[in-house]
Amino acid sequence: MTSLGLFTVGVGGRSMALVIGTLNLIVLARALGPVGRGQYFVFVSLLLVLTTLADLGISQSAVVFGGRYEVRIGEIHRILVRYAALFALLVFVVGTLVILAAGDALLPNIPREWSFVALVTLPLAVYASYWSAMMIGLRQVVSVTGVQLAAATLSLAGNVGFVAPSGSAVSAVLVYVAVLALQAAAMFWLQHRMVAGANEPPKDPRGLGRDMLLFGLRGYPNSLGMLLWSRSAVFVLNVFHGPGAVGAYSVAQALAERILLPIQSLQDLVYNRMTHLPPAEATQTMNRYLRIGIALMVPIVATGILVSPMLVTLLFSEAFDAAATPLRVLLVGSAVMVIPVLLSTYMLGQRGRPGLLSILSLLNGCINLLLLFVLVPGRAETGAAIAALTAQVVGIAVVLALYLRTARTEWNAALVLKRADLALVKQQILEMIAPRSAR
Repeated sequence: MTSLGLFTVGVGGRSMALVIGTLNLIVLARALGPVGRGQYFVFVSLLLVLTTLADLGISQSAVVFGGRYEVRIGEIHRILVRYAALFALLVFVVGTLVILAAGDALLPNIPREWSFVALVTLPLAVYASYWSAMMIGLRQVVSVTGVQLAAATLSLAGNVGFVAPSGSAVSAVLVYVAVLALQAAAMFWLQHRMVAGANEPPKDPRGLGRDMLLFGLRGYPNSLGMLLWSRSAVFVLNVFHGPGAVGAYSVAQALAERILLPIQSLQDLVYNRMTHLPPAEATQTMNRYLRIGIALMVPIVATGILVSPMLVTLLFSEAFDAAATPLRVLLVGSAVMVIPVLLSTYMLGQRGRPGLLSILSLLNGCINLLLLFVLVPGRAETGAAIAALTAQVVGIAVVLALYLRTARTEWNAALVLKRADLALVKQQILEMIAPRSAR
């Protein structure tokens, strides 16, 4: 299948998951209101924080090592399962102590029992993260999107069947946990089938688990930095303004993240290619992906900014009108995020520089956290969005400058769309839709 074909499969599957996920967002928002939606989102964000802490960068290793054909996939999977259990247990012990000592101060307005539910669910979330990363490295886009689509469908059914009639945030949390458990089980089954039918190399490189851990630790601060940037606003808003403000901001953030769907699908495809291409060809390929990605996102984001106030009221009711302004700010951030999302594949797969990404990501996260404490007390949701956008712009400028220097390429080669790009896209579209007999 061509690159465009894989990209189309990824976008198609994610588009369906996007539609179902948006329906989930609407159902939960209308059923729970801003306060209930905010409490639910704090729980989801807490589980994400715990998952990232337990990840230790192994998900990045899974992408890179999964894309190396000389490594047995079955052995990688066994290592990932062991690491998921071990690291989740460590975070469970530390997290339990922290919650018992300071849970009410760190998570006000949230039932303490929810924190322990997140800790118990943690091994499933860590495994799901590892599995998805490994499959992306293997270019198994169809499997990843299929699982995402099935999970989104189950969530929608559960939310419509249990949350909407009751209006209970507890029901929403239980549905989330149940779907996560089913998703992890499906991932394990798919992996078992894949390994059983694979012709794997006869030998494994020695010290594979150690190599994956060491590589992951170099990129671990990158995950922590991304966490500071993407989720710290949830907890700061909850402390200063309560779950109602979190509910409004979560709607804005969810919609802004959904705009990135085409670029995330493109990222899944690029990871594998960056691992295997020669340096000069990798730079040319990355420049082309950057040019096409930016050209794709600009009109989508511009349309979203224009219609966002009307869209929020129409989909979520007037109770969420406070989400309109932060949504506009976050959409600008989605447009510029094309650059670091794609360049991360180059820095990891081609340059093998997770440490550099880690430093930049931590810097970005710290800037965002500092701005949150300055802007959120007075400007609530809008202040949180401005903090995120400012940190994004600073980080993107640094990442782009480093790429241009290390890849020895010009800014216009990376950012300005060319006629050849359009011709290539047109050619791949024709190849994809042409009858097999005509090929």
